Amino acid sequence: MAHKRVILQRMLRALLKAAVLGAAFASVACGGDAFTAGSGGEDGGTTHDSSFPPGDTGSGNDAPVDALGEPPPTCSGAFACVPGVPSGWQGPMEVYAGMAAPPACTTGFAQSVGAYDVLQAQAATCGCSCGPSTTTCNPPTLEFSNSMTCGVVAPCATATLTPNVCRNVNEQSQCSAVTLDMSLVAGTSVIGSCTPAPVRNVPQYSWGLQARGCASTVAPAQVNCASGQICAPTPGAGFAQKLCISHAGDVACPGNGYGVKHLYYTSVDDTRTCSDCTCSTPTGGSCSFSVVGYSSSNASCTLNAVTYLPGTKCAGVQQPGDFRVTVAPTNGSCTASTSSPTGTATPIGPVTVCCPL
Repeated sequence: MAHKRVILQRMLRALLKAAVLGAAFASVACGGDAFTAGSGGEDGGTTHDSSFPPGDTGSGNDAPVDALGEPPPTCSGAFACVPGVPSGWQGPMEVYAGMAAPPACTTGFAQSVGAYDVLQAQAATCGCSCGPSTTTCNPPTLEFSNSMTCGVVAPCATATLTPNVCRNVNEQSQCSAVTLDMSLVAGTSVIGSCTPAPVRNVPQYSWGLQARGCASTVAPAQVNCASGQICAPTPGAGFAQKLCISHAGDVACPGNGYGVKHLYYTSVDDTRTCSDCTCSTPTGGSCSFSVVGYSSSNASCTLNAVTYLPGTKCAGVQQPGDFRVTVAPTNGSCTASTSSPTGTATPIGPVTVCCPL
């Protein structure tokens, strides 16, 4: 009978450990009330998750165990009686909070909390400038008329030259006239828009406080503790002297021996940026034109140069003859808008940690 009683006690203990371990893993996997790094964003901003500390698994030399440890026969030595953990809460856990990197979880504990507080995020640095507008100049048109009817009837021939290229023009035969006059139709100017050049520098945010919580891996048991208490490992070096409990979200402490609240965060909703950089309508863009006629007629543009400016009407012209059109664009400028910092960086993913007084 005694042998059967021992076997039965071992089976009950194994079932109890399996049930507790399953509940702990389910809480972490399903996101229930586990104290783990969050990932969601709010208000369309950029959400930055926090694995704590960055690049560290939090395990140190004491990697999370795969099974809950055995409670001691009596709660003494490296163990102490602490208030029981209320339903929906996680713990008991050793907790560190400070400016320096946290220590690794000690024996009997495994990483379950990685969070921060005291968010430090400077506003974005903003600026705006505008490049010059590009002016495109279309060359003037040369209109040829019989010198006897210039200004009375429509031109008998027209020519549009490639800017800065010498070209021979012979419209005498087309106009059936011995002498021809020339008028200039002014070329057009196309003033392009300015290209904005924004300056947007969003400084990397940081946290002034780092927190780590390591939950006990020892199966909860009353052992020789008073009613309402359980036996748990005592916190290791570098951690607060008293064990605490945690709950996802910003919630009130449950009391029951855990009455001092600490609120930490797992993520940042970062919407910091700059207002738009724009450019005004360009001003100052223009084109200057001139046409030079020559008595040469072999596309050499030599001999007896005569300059014709926009507005020329019915001026006598050598035909046939060489011509060169000169076009000189002047780029415009724009006024840049003011670009100012907008948005904020807000801590999100709150986690409540409650500790004894």
